[in-house]
Amino acid sequence: MTARIPLLVDVDGVVNVLGPGSGQIRKRGLVRHNATAETGVTYRLFVDPRVGRRLLGLADVFELVWCTTWSNANEAISPLVGLPTDLRQVPTPGSWHGVEIHTGWAPKVPYIRRWAAEHGVTRLAWVDDDASERDSTVLTTAYPAGHPLACNPPLQDALAFHVPPRTGLLPEHFDALRVWAQGR
Repeated sequence: MTARIPLLVDVDGVVNVLGPGSGQIRKRGLVRHNATAETGVTYRLFVDPRVGRRLLGLADVFELVWCTTWSNANEAISPLVGLPTDLRQVPTPGSWHGVEIHTGWAPKVPYIRRWAAEHGVTRLAWVDDDASERDSTVLTTAYPAGHPLACNPPLQDALAFHVPPRTGLLPEHFDALRVWAQGR
Protein backbone atom coordinates (compact mmCIF):
# COMPACT_ATOMS: atom_id res chain seq x y z
CA MET A 1 0.00 0.00 0.00
CA THR A 2 1.27 3.48 -0.81
CA ALA A 3 1.72 6.00 1.96
CA ARG A 4 -1.28 8.16 2.59
CA ILE A 5 -1.14 11.79 1.49
CA PRO A 6 -1.45 14.36 4.28
CA LEU A 7 -4.76 16.24 4.04
CA LEU A 8 -4.35 19.50 5.94
CA VAL A 9 -7.71 20.58 7.35
CA ASP A 10 -8.65 24.08 8.50
CA VAL A 11 -11.46 24.57 11.02
CA ASP A 12 -13.14 27.95 10.52
CA GLY A 13 -14.84 28.12 7.13
CA VAL A 14 -14.16 24.43 6.44
CA VAL A 15 -15.38 22.29 9.36
CA ASN A 16 -17.09 25.24 11.04
CA VAL A 17 -19.50 26.87 8.56
CA LEU A 18 -19.18 30.64 8.91
CA GLY A 19 -22.35 32.72 9.11
CA PRO A 20 -24.89 30.16 7.94
CA GLY A 21 -28.41 31.45 7.49
CA SER A 22 -31.28 29.76 9.31
CA GLY A 23 -32.37 28.08 6.06
CA GLN A 24 -28.97 26.44 5.60
CA ILE A 25 -28.91 25.39 9.25
CA ARG A 26 -32.23 23.57 8.82
CA LYS A 27 -31.61 22.23 5.29
CA ARG A 28 -28.15 20.82 6.03
CA GLY A 29 -28.86 19.91 9.63
CA LEU A 30 -25.97 22.00 10.95
CA VAL A 31 -25.44 21.58 14.67
CA ARG A 32 -24.45 24.48 16.89
CA HIS A 33 -21.56 23.85 19.29
CA ASN A 34 -19.61 26.01 21.66
CA ALA A 35 -15.87 25.37 21.59
CA THR A 36 -13.19 26.97 23.71
CA ALA A 37 -9.91 27.94 22.10
CA GLU A 38 -6.61 27.55 23.93
CA THR A 39 -6.84 31.27 24.73
CA GLY A 40 -9.91 30.57 26.88
CA VAL A 41 -12.31 32.33 24.50
CA THR A 42 -15.45 30.34 23.65
CA TYR A 43 -16.73 30.46 20.07
CA ARG A 44 -20.01 29.36 18.49
CA LEU A 45 -19.49 26.82 15.72
CA PHE A 46 -21.93 25.46 13.13
CA VAL A 47 -20.93 21.98 12.04
CA ASP A 48 -22.43 19.46 9.64
CA PRO A 49 -22.66 16.35 11.83
CA ARG A 50 -21.50 14.21 8.88
CA VAL A 51 -18.25 16.10 8.26
CA GLY A 52 -16.13 13.94 10.58
CA ARG A 53 -17.46 10.71 9.08
CA ARG A 54 -16.84 12.05 5.57
CA LEU A 55 -13.28 13.05 6.46
CA LEU A 56 -12.67 9.61 7.94
CA GLY A 57 -14.05 8.15 4.71
CA LEU A 58 -10.95 9.54 2.99
CA ALA A 59 -8.58 7.77 5.39
CA ASP A 60 -7.66 5.13 2.83
CA VAL A 61 -5.90 7.78 0.71
CA PHE A 62 -5.33 10.67 3.15
CA GLU A 63 -3.84 11.14 6.60
CA LEU A 64 -5.87 13.86 8.34
CA VAL A 65 -3.75 16.69 9.77
CA TRP A 66 -5.07 19.85 11.40
CA CYS A 67 -3.90 23.13 9.82
CA THR A 68 -5.71 25.79 11.81
CA THR A 69 -5.20 28.59 14.27
CA TRP A 70 -7.06 26.35 16.74
CA SER A 71 -3.87 25.08 18.42
CA ASN A 72 -6.04 22.85 20.59
CA ALA A 73 -8.02 21.38 17.66
CA ASN A 74 -7.53 17.81 18.91
CA GLU A 75 -9.17 18.68 22.22
CA ALA A 76 -11.73 21.30 21.13
CA ILE A 77 -12.76 20.28 17.60
CA SER A 78 -12.03 16.57 17.06
CA PRO A 79 -14.57 15.35 19.67
CA LEU A 80 -17.29 17.59 18.19
CA VAL A 81 -16.96 16.01 14.75
CA GLY A 82 -15.99 12.45 15.68
CA LEU A 83 -12.33 12.59 14.65
CA PRO A 84 -9.42 11.03 16.55
CA THR A 85 -7.91 13.30 19.18
CA ASP A 86 -4.32 12.52 18.20
CA LEU A 87 -4.12 14.03 14.72
CA ARG A 88 -0.89 15.74 13.79
CA GLN A 89 -1.10 19.52 13.44
CA VAL A 90 0.73 22.10 11.36
CA PRO A 91 1.85 24.79 13.85
CA THR A 92 0.45 28.19 12.89
CA PRO A 93 0.05 31.39 14.91
CA GLY A 94 -3.07 31.48 17.07
CA SER A 95 -3.73 34.89 15.57
CA TRP A 96 -2.51 36.68 12.47
CA HIS A 97 -2.21 40.00 14.33
CA GLY A 98 1.41 41.15 14.22
CA VAL A 99 2.44 38.39 11.78
CA GLU A 100 4.08 39.55 8.56
CA ILE A 101 1.71 38.56 5.78
CA HIS A 102 2.86 38.60 2.17
CA THR A 103 0.56 39.17 -0.74
CA GLY A 104 0.56 36.47 -3.37
CA TRP A 105 -0.13 33.52 -1.06
CA ALA A 106 -2.33 32.60 1.89
CA PRO A 107 -0.86 33.26 5.36
CA LYS A 108 -0.49 29.56 6.19
CA VAL A 109 1.68 28.75 3.15
CA PRO A 110 5.08 29.36 4.85
CA TYR A 111 3.99 27.25 7.84
CA ILE A 112 2.84 24.45 5.54
CA ARG A 113 6.15 24.48 3.65
CA ARG A 114 8.10 24.39 6.93
CA TRP A 115 5.98 21.55 8.36
CA ALA A 116 6.29 19.56 5.12
CA ALA A 117 10.09 19.98 5.11
CA GLU A 118 10.37 18.97 8.79
CA HIS A 119 8.28 15.83 8.20
CA GLY A 120 9.70 14.77 4.83
CA VAL A 121 6.37 15.41 3.11
CA THR A 122 6.61 15.94 -0.65
CA ARG A 123 2.88 15.73 -1.55
CA LEU A 124 -0.16 17.04 0.25
CA ALA A 125 -3.65 18.44 -0.09
CA TRP A 126 -4.90 21.36 1.95
CA VAL A 127 -8.53 22.44 2.46
CA ASP A 128 -9.02 26.01 3.64
CA ASP A 129 -11.32 28.94 2.99
CA ASP A 130 -8.16 31.03 2.37
CA ALA A 131 -6.58 28.54 -0.07
CA SER A 132 -6.47 29.23 -3.80
CA GLU A 133 -5.11 27.64 -6.95
CA ARG A 134 -2.25 30.12 -6.72
CA ASP A 135 -1.24 28.55 -3.38
CA SER A 136 -0.84 25.16 -5.09
CA THR A 137 1.73 26.80 -7.37
CA VAL A 138 3.46 28.63 -4.51
CA LEU A 139 3.75 25.37 -2.52
CA THR A 140 5.45 23.60 -5.44
CA THR A 141 7.73 26.40 -6.65
CA ALA A 142 11.45 26.68 -5.83
CA TYR A 143 12.46 30.22 -4.91
CA PRO A 144 15.86 31.93 -5.09
CA ALA A 145 17.87 32.69 -1.96
CA GLY A 146 16.55 35.75 -0.17
CA HIS A 147 12.92 35.07 -1.09
CA PRO A 148 10.68 34.64 2.02
CA LEU A 149 9.80 31.05 0.97
CA ALA A 150 13.32 29.98 -0.06
CA CYS A 151 14.22 28.57 3.37
CA ASN A 152 12.05 25.45 2.82
CA PRO A 153 12.09 23.23 -0.25
CA PRO A 154 9.08 23.11 -2.57
CA LEU A 155 6.71 20.19 -2.51
CA GLN A 156 6.60 17.89 -5.52
CA ASP A 157 2.80 18.00 -5.64
CA ALA A 158 0.21 20.03 -3.74
CA LEU A 159 -3.47 20.79 -3.96
CA ALA A 160 -4.66 23.96 -2.23
CA PHE A 161 -8.43 23.41 -2.26
CA HIS A 162 -10.64 26.43 -1.63
CA VAL A 163 -13.72 25.77 0.51
CA PRO A 164 -16.39 28.49 0.51
CA PRO A 165 -16.65 29.57 4.17
CA ARG A 166 -20.42 29.97 4.08
CA THR A 167 -20.90 26.32 3.09
CA GLY A 168 -17.90 24.57 4.60
CA LEU A 169 -17.03 21.14 3.24
CA LEU A 170 -19.76 19.69 1.01
CA PRO A 171 -20.13 16.11 -0.31
CA GLU A 172 -18.80 17.11 -3.74
CA HIS A 173 -15.61 18.44 -2.11
CA PHE A 174 -14.86 15.00 -0.67
CA ASP A 175 -15.40 13.46 -4.11
CA ALA A 176 -13.01 15.99 -5.70
CA LEU A 177 -10.34 15.31 -3.07
CA ARG A 178 -10.56 11.56 -3.66
CA VAL A 179 -10.33 12.01 -7.44
CA TRP A 180 -7.24 14.21 -7.01
CA ALA A 181 -5.53 11.71 -4.68
CA GLN A 182 -6.30 8.70 -6.86
CA GLY A 183 -5.16 10.53 -9.99
CA ARG A 184 -1.68 10.97 -8.55
